[in-house]
Amino acid sequence: MKTKPHFCNVEAERGALACIFLDNSNLSKGREIVRAEDFLLPGHRLIYEAILAVSDRGMVVDYLTVMDELNSEEKLEAAGGIEYLSALPEGFPRLSVSERYFEIVREKAVARSLRAKMSALLENESLPASQIIDGMSEELNRAQGLLADAVSDEKSRRDASVNLLQSLDEKPIRVFSGVASIDEMTGGFLPGELAVLTAETGVGKTIFAQQISRHSCEHDLVSLYCSGEMTAEQLVSRELAAAAQVKPGKMRHPHTITPDETDRLVDVAARACTRCKILDVNLTTQKIARTARRMKAKDRLDLVVIDYDELVEAEGKDDLEVQQNVVRFSKALAMEHRLVVILVSQLRKSLDERDRKRPSIQRIYGSGAKSKHPSVILYVDRPFQRELQGRETDASIAVLKNRNGRMGMVKCKFNLDTLRFEDE
Repeated sequence: MKTKPHFCNVEAERGALACIFLDNSNLSKGREIVRAEDFLLPGHRLIYEAILAVSDRGMVVDYLTVMDELNSEEKLEAAGGIEYLSALPEGFPRLSVSERYFEIVREKAVARSLRAKMSALLENESLPASQIIDGMSEELNRAQGLLADAVSDEKSRRDASVNLLQSLDEKPIRVFSGVASIDEMTGGFLPGELAVLTAETGVGKTIFAQQISRHSCEHDLVSLYCSGEMTAEQLVSRELAAAAQVKPGKMRHPHTITPDETDRLVDVAARACTRCKILDVNLTTQKIARTARRMKAKDRLDLVVIDYDELVEAEGKDDLEVQQNVVRFSKALAMEHRLVVILVSQLRKSLDERDRKRPSIQRIYGSGAKSKHPSVILYVDRPFQRELQGRETDASIAVLKNRNGRMGMVKCKFNLDTLRFEDE
């Protein structure tokens, strides 16, 4: 690729990447100034994206972790290969002025963009000279603004207020649970938010998490359901049986399914949603991030459900630190990709019935991180019954935390026919 020097500086691109390898604290400066697309060389863009991915998982950025990230995405060779990556920091002193490297990369990217837009204006023969001059002036002003943005991302209260009022007319995507009383209390879940859904074992937290995922797909949203407990086929088994009006137990004993029930199952399967994707078995934060990034880039993604936190592998010296890192990862995933992320979590079991009548955040495993990072915490409960009478059971959903509205408990029903939590 032949590019004039004033539109590209390959050494500055190398310097920007090298200084991060030499001192990870330089990455905070890099995030403020450059984006991956600002790098002209495709290999440099891939390396920078890998650096960001490694850092977002709380790992040290070095030759080995970045190589592993590129290799897992099958992009190592496209990034220049092992030799280029290992030699990248050579020739750059640890105390070099890293911020200037980032600024040069950004300046060259803006210059290339400006050149392309200017060329388009000049090549448009239908435009009068005055309009071309006005267009060039406008592009120059925009370029100056972009360069200013490279070193300053702060917003004034006025700017934030104007942005908020403008966003009110955009009807942002919201994810709802399908329980009207809960949705009215929370206002739904917004992109960039993390919600924690918690319950004791056997109460139905996975069923409720699936309900939210299914409800979002019914409203034309795209979701990714990450299950570390069940395979995709096990997850859909109960839903399929409920929709086809087949007793769930029969799905484990196919020889008991009648021809009429088989026809209904086939019909329901043929009409099943294709927008709800399932990621199952051996969940890791890397695997979830990689899948979400691919779905977001390929088409779209609105909701990620992680079921559940203790079954996700992440960095950490013990179980508590691993869970804390899973929570931080979930919050970062929501904010980076502007998604709703719902993290399913176990409650500590209690033999005291009073605990169930007075649900609290303290009963959640690793409650420190899980109370700090989410915007909403939902606590699901329904009585244990050896023999269920009728087709509905009493249930309740408590909103234990809600940054955007009210908190409290809602009485509802669990419908055994539809496997849904519903309003009373």
